[in-house]
Parts: sequence; structure tokens; C-alpha cells
Amino acid sequence: METEDKGSCTSETEVNVHNTRSVLLTEFVNWAQKKNNLIRLLQDSLCEDGRICLEFSIGKDENFTLLCPSEYPNYEDHFFVEATPPLQFWCNALNEFILDADVLLSLDVILEKAASLYCRKKSNSSPCLSSSESDPEADLGEFMVVDGDSEEGEEWEHVLCQRKKRWRMKEAELRAITKQPKTSDMFDGHVKDHPEQVFSNSAASGILMNDLIAIMESKHETGINAEPIDDNIYRWAVFLSSFDSQGKLNQDLQQLHQKYGYDYIQLQLDFTMDLYPFYPPVVKVVRPRLQGSMMLRIANMDLLKLSHWNPTRNMKSVLQEIKAYLGTWARIDLSSNRNDLHYFPQGAYIEMENYLLWLAWVSEIPSRAHQRSPEAECETSLPHARESERKKCQQKSLFPAGTGYSSPSQEGWNVNAYMSAQREKDKQIEYVLQKILQELRKSSDSSREHFGTDDTCTSFIVPSCSSRSSVTEVTEGCIANHYKTMHDSNHVAAAPKKQCRTGLQSDSDVTEYKQSTPSEWNSGVCSQQNGKSPIDPTEDLFTVLEASTLVPFLESKLQVDSFLEICRHTEVYRCVVDIISEIASRPKLVRLLWSLPDQVQSIYTLVTRLEEKAKAILVQITKTSANGNIPSATSAKQKNTSSTLKINNKSFCVVSADVETPEEERLARDFYQMSHTVSTALGNQGLLATYDKDQSPSTSQQSPRPQSPAAGMMDCDQALTATYKEALKDLQFLSCDIEVEGASAHHFSTHFKKALPPNSAQVIRIAQEMAALSTSLPLDLGSAIFVRTDDAKCTLLRALIIGPEGTPYSGGCFQFDIFFPPQYPKSPPLVHFCTTGRGRVRFNPNLYSSGRVCLSLLDTFMGLQGEHWHETSTLLQVLVSIQSLILVPEPYFNEPGYEILLGTAKGKRCSQSYNEDVLLHTVVHAMVAQLKKPSSGFEDVIRTHFWIKKKRILTEIKAHLKTHNNTKSLQRAYESLCAELNKLTPVSSKTTEETALLDDPV
Repeated sequence: METEDKGSCTSETEVNVHNTRSVLLTEFVNWAQKKNNLIRLLQDSLCEDGRICLEFSIGKDENFTLLCPSEYPNYEDHFFVEATPPLQFWCNALNEFILDADVLLSLDVILEKAASLYCRKKSNSSPCLSSSESDPEADLGEFMVVDGDSEEGEEWEHVLCQRKKRWRMKEAELRAITKQPKTSDMFDGHVKDHPEQVFSNSAASGILMNDLIAIMESKHETGINAEPIDDNIYRWAVFLSSFDSQGKLNQDLQQLHQKYGYDYIQLQLDFTMDLYPFYPPVVKVVRPRLQGSMMLRIANMDLLKLSHWNPTRNMKSVLQEIKAYLGTWARIDLSSNRNDLHYFPQGAYIEMENYLLWLAWVSEIPSRAHQRSPEAECETSLPHARESERKKCQQKSLFPAGTGYSSPSQEGWNVNAYMSAQREKDKQIEYVLQKILQELRKSSDSSREHFGTDDTCTSFIVPSCSSRSSVTEVTEGCIANHYKTMHDSNHVAAAPKKQCRTGLQSDSDVTEYKQSTPSEWNSGVCSQQNGKSPIDPTEDLFTVLEASTLVPFLESKLQVDSFLEICRHTEVYRCVVDIISEIASRPKLVRLLWSLPDQVQSIYTLVTRLEEKAKAILVQITKTSANGNIPSATSAKQKNTSSTLKINNKSFCVVSADVETPEEERLARDFYQMSHTVSTALGNQGLLATYDKDQSPSTSQQSPRPQSPAAGMMDCDQALTATYKEALKDLQFLSCDIEVEGASAHHFSTHFKKALPPNSAQVIRIAQEMAALSTSLPLDLGSAIFVRTDDAKCTLLRALIIGPEGTPYSGGCFQFDIFFPPQYPKSPPLVHFCTTGRGRVRFNPNLYSSGRVCLSLLDTFMGLQGEHWHETSTLLQVLVSIQSLILVPEPYFNEPGYEILLGTAKGKRCSQSYNEDVLLHTVVHAMVAQLKKPSSGFEDVIRTHFWIKKKRILTEIKAHLKTHNNTKSLQRAYESLCAELNKLTPVSSKTTEETALLDDPV
């Protein structure tokens, strides 16, 4: 059967090829009958990749080949032309016409264009043989040789043909060595979510070649020249010269020429194979050394960021914009010895700077030097990009997103595509972080204490988007072979007086340049002879790191809200831990972890916060998992999670070698250990004035307690907010006994009893969730969320959400029972709304009287793709979604179809009536009933909440009494509430004093 299928498939392919050939040959015959014999068909054949190969002769004795798509005339690939050397420029012009076309071209259109271009090429020596009536001068610039001399032009065409052959051979060699796939798997399975590979490999590389040739041909007009390094079309050496003669940069270049013998700025461009032109190149400055952070700012230009990259631009225009940018803002550091071609042939920048540049490019995070540059915004920002973002922000939904009632016309967010792209980005970030770590460790080697050992090789690697192993490295030293060609009398820059060595030693990870330099240079004598003292390499490294993207990048990674987010990017965060630990081990670099100028939060501050999160998850893991089993039920009714276990802090840093520790737990311990390492290093440098080596940084550097709200000049709202937070912050996340029997039994008790104990992976995930909740629950005077968990029943939880002010739910206490099913986190948690007046009240279109919670994130209603539960979603997201998307000021419009009434008189009347009912139910069931019989586990929360806010709540209800249609019912509810509030006793004497000072009698 399989053989028959293959035979059938082969037969079908042959039929398709035969049909395509017939169509092409018929079109050619029809076209040729209307024309003269300028173009003649010699033969047709089938290429290995399935394309139809048509060989033509044109003129008297010149030939060319047209590669035709196998699906013609309904094709997705492109035609492509190959020709002999004398026709190379004609070939380039024809290919540009084909690739730039906005519509599918037919064979006769391509042949007509070919004949037209050929006649114009020969117009200076012979009459046009074509019957085309178009202007013979219209497209002359598309292919005519720039030099103007026919003999020199023919010679240039021949040289160019030979080069293109070498470029293609090099490309084939690179593909064979790296075994790189033809396209990146970055967006595998998500075709619509990334730029499609619309060109074949030959066409894609042909675009790059055409761009390069265009730059070469216009070097005299633009002052820009380029050449592939070691014939690698995906890596260019670019030379910029002929800047504004009145500009300061040109003056610097003249001085540079007098001192070091060259007067150009050299760049290196690295293109990602098979993704250009849809992926921007990496651009780095090779030499000379520019003042300030210009090298990093070039890499961070908006036009070079993927989010702003325009694939329709050619590289000539991109380089012209970079040149103009340099001419406006750049100055050369003429005092740097690294501008010397003899002693630093590999470039004026150290290897670390190149990897930091790469990090800035991959992460799209600007460097510190760029951030503090006053002209940075006007230099690199794109006005049209900002306008586009502004317009996006103006597009608002008619109702809260995520409530399950999104319009079918709205575009969903593809979570899987986003996660796939994020994983790809993580691979590149991890790779460059590993390189940065290697450079840090190399620089700590005692053998590099003396300045002069040249490890500044600027070999720059762009990894494959799909595999770390598929890396091709071509060192810049190889461009020496091209200097003679590029810097003859017809080129823009003179050749350097001394050439660099090309002998490089490399392994799979590191390529280190080794140069036989004079012993005087190795000992730093050379610098002294130039009137300068030797450079301290570590101080030099500190300066580079401080101005780079590294610190802002670390800040961004350490500002996560939960440890769960860290565990989603394990490899990246392991590199972050290693880099910070390495910096902490270097006394001259440890200052990077302390407060830096213009820094909002230091690395140390962020690390100590993450230490608390790591500690929380380790406590939860210890409590919920004992040798793979769930701990037995505790006897205490309610207890604080941070006090349930007497664990030595040092035990968090130790992992038994005999126990296979989950990766998430190991990473948490590594973060905890890193925090202590950083604190110790800063303490040893005297940067922590109150540092105590016997205490953790979180306890030795605690933030001061807030002042009493009665103190200072705060207004009443600020003071009441401070009092509210201070009184309730320790009650937000606690552990208690959640009953599975009796009147207060958890709604999902039956589910819990039937379910098997959670496996180790689920225990770890739940521990991560609990750790995130313990530090991230919202708490404000206007609204707050409280959670109760059970150490013995980790899959059961309870939540209490205080209704947000400004809504009909304001001040009410709404209980939700939560259960993690056995399929969690593949499936969402089960959530039941308990405050329903014994099943009689529906508080919201999304909160049913049966207790059902309608929310896309819970998969209880169809919403947009990005609104549904994903295994990376969290319980915190669920709780915040209920608080902010369901408990809203006008819940009436959450009902499907009712959004069309928004802004109408009828909609306003209906919404007001709906709110009046909700308000009445809130007072009766979420206030009075909660005061009479508080939700189990939240007794202290409810009493404290109403004691502090009682006068504020009563004032708000009295205001509603003036406009409420059902005044009698609301008045009775108000009186009942007053009676219950009068029964409350002070939670503490301090709270009593503060609220008495803040509130006026009602």
C-alpha cells in the first residue's frame, strides 16, 4: 500500500511538471510569434528542486537561464535569472524587476522586460532590435556600469561574476558545515504569526547580493563600501568615509589618519541566514573607538530593531541612514590606543563589548549610556512608530476583555505563537549570556592581570534561530585578503600599512585571538612610552559593563512578579544567577550590584526581593511535599505560613546529593544562595553600613515601618489607606484548616476526596502559585484580595475579594472556593462563587446564582484565543480578573449583546436599575450576612475591614439612599448593617486610636 501511495504521489508530480512545461512553452511560442528573433529558446529541463529551467539565447552569442516556479501559473515562489558574465548587470536589473513586482508575473511579461533591458544595454553600440516602444533611457541606470568606460565595465562584470561564484560556494559550504535548515523553526506551526519565507534560497541570497553590488557600484557617490568577509555573503565588512568636510567627525578622521594611517569608520554587519530581508542585521562598530556609548547606540537604532525593521528597504539606504547618524552625533576617541591597527588588528573594542552589543540587539533593551543620553530619544526614535502605538492605545473595547463576551470581529492573541517566539528569543539570550559569562571568567584569570594580552578578537557569531550547535564563525582577520581589492585607487579608503594575522585558534565555544606581540607590550611598557600609564583591565571592564545593556537587562529580569515566571525561563535565569554571582566574586566589579547613578532600583534591592520569593516557594515546597507525599493535617485552626516551619535559612542553600531535586526547587535555592553571596560581597566592600553577616540581607536591610497615619501631613484618605494596609497586610495570605465536612465544608470537598494525591510536578507548580500569591495579592483601601490555603490539602483554597469602590459591589466581602484538579495546570482551576444568598442571588452576568463563574480564563465561556486558559496562566490572574473585569461599575453591560446599548438612554436606565439591585444584594449578603457569619478562615479580615471602613461604607450607602428607587428595602438593609457594625469590637487599641482621628462621626 505504501509503495502504491508513493507511486501515485510521483505520478501526480510528474503530471504537474508536464502541465507547467506545456504552459510555459505555449506562452513562449505565442510571444515569439509577435516578436523578432532577439530571444530564442535553446532547451528546457527539470531542476533538482522541481523548478523548470529554460535556457535562452539573446542577441548574437549571449545566453541566460530562467528558473521558473513549478506551480506556474499559480505560483508562490519567484522567477529567477542567471546569466553569463557579460550579461551580469542586465541580469541584476531583470531580477530586481521580478522580485519587486507586486503581482504575479507571466512569462511573456518577463521576456518583454528582458528584451527591453537588453536593447537599452546595447543602445550605445547597435540599433535596438526590439519592437518595444518604451523610452530607451527610462531604465538605463538599472544596469549600466558606473565607471562609464566600456572596457573597464566589461572587466568589472567579469570580476563580479567570479566573486558571485565564490559567494555562492561559500554559502553552500556554510550550509553543509552547520547543517542549518532552510528556514528557522522559530514560528513552526504558526505561519500567520511571522514573516513568511516568500523567496527561495537562491532568490533570498540574490537580494542580499544585489544590495551588496549596488553599494559597491555607488561607493564614489555615497562614501560607503562593503565586502563579504571571507566570501560570506551573510557577513559584511563596511567602510564609511567622505563625511561632511565641515563636520567635527571629519576633523577627527583626519587626525586619525595622521596618527594611525586610516580615515574611515569600519562596521561589521551580520545577517541571519534565510531570514533576511525580514530580520534586521546585527550592526557593530569595529574601528575606530567612538566616544561615549556611540557603538551601543548604533546597535540600538530603531531601524535596526525587529519591531521597527522594514523588510522593503535595501541595505544601501540603511547604511546611508547609519552614516548620517554617525556624521551628526559621533566623535572619535583619539586618545585610545585601541585605534592602532598594528596592535589591535581585530578591532578597537574588546570582545565583551561585542557580546554586550549583541545582548542589546537581542533583548531590545537600551544601554545605560543610551538611557542617560539627552539626545537619545530624538536620535533613534521613529515618529511613525510612536504614532502607530498611539493609535493602537486609542482602540478600546466596549466592555471588559476576558469576561467571555468578546466580539467575533476582534482579533485574538495567539498564546502558542507568542510562547514559541519567546522560547526562540530565550535561546538567543541564553547563548549571548553564556558568552558574557565566559568573558567575565576569562578576565578574572590571573594571567590577564597585565594589560596587553590581546583578547579583543571581534569574531562575532549570529547563532541559528533553532540550534545552539549550528554556529558558523568567520573571524574578521580574514578580510585582510580583500584589502587590496577594496582599497585600491578606485575605492574610498586607503589600505592599512600593516595587516593583521589570520591564524586563529577556535573551539566549539570560544575563539581567542593569539598574537605574537613584543614583550614590552605585554608588560604595559608600550602605553608608558606613549605617555600613558597601563590600563587596569578590570577597571576598564567595569566602565564597559556600567555603560552597557547588562545592568538594565538584569534589572528587567529581576523585576518579575512571581517565581513562577522565573521557572518558565529556567535557562535564562540560571545564566542571570551565574553572571551576578561572578560579578559578586570580583571586588572591583561588585559596585555594579549597588546603587548606580540614575538607577531607580539597584540589583541588590531586586535580588533581596527575589530572595523572599525564593524563600516563600521553598517554604511551600517543604510544607506541601514530604518525601513526595502531602503532609498530614495540622491541628492549628489558623497559622501564618512564615512561622509554621522552623527552618534554618542556611538549609535553603543546601541540596542533598542523594536526592533528585526538581529543577524549579534547585533554581529557588540558587537564587537564595545568590542573594547571600551578593550581600556578603557588598558587606565586605563596606557598602552595607548596617550589614550583619549573621543575618540575611532581607532582615538586615528591612525598610522602615510606615509612620502612624496620624503623624505627618497626610490627608485623611492617605492616612486611612496606610492604616488599612498596615492592619491587613499580615492577614492576606494565611494557612488554615479548610473543612471538607459540615456546614462550612469547601464546595469542592467531593472532588477533593475522589482525586488522587497530586504528583510531585503538581506539588511544585502549586507551591510556585502559593509563593506568588503570598507576595503579590493586591491590597488597597479601594479593594483587596485575601487567600487561605491548607498545608494538608494543598489543592483546596479559598479567596475573599473586597468589592472595588466606585462599583455596586463596593465594600462587600465575596467568597470563592477554589480547587486544583488533577489535570492542573493543563486545565484551569475550578472556581465556585459562594456569596449567593443560598443560591437565590445572581450578582453579575458572570456570577451565577448557582455559583458558576463565567470567565474566559477559566474556559467557562468562549472568548478570544488569548483570553483562554494556558498552562502558563496563574491563579493570581484569575483572581485579579474577577476583581477587575467582573466586579465593574456597570455590570449590566457584561451580559452578551447588551454592549450595543452603551451610551444610549435605554442602556443608562437599565444599567442604573441593575446597579440598584446589585447594591441592595451587596449590603444584605456581602456585608450584613458576612458580619453575622463570616466566611471560614476570614473572620479577622472581615472584622478588621469593616471596623476601619465602617464610616466610609455607611457614608457611601447613605448617598445612594437619596437616588435609589427601592428606598425602603435599602433603608432596612442600611439599618441592619448599622446594627451589626455597632456590635464590632476594636481589633486593636492602635487601630481604634487611628480610625478615631481619621473619621468624622456619621
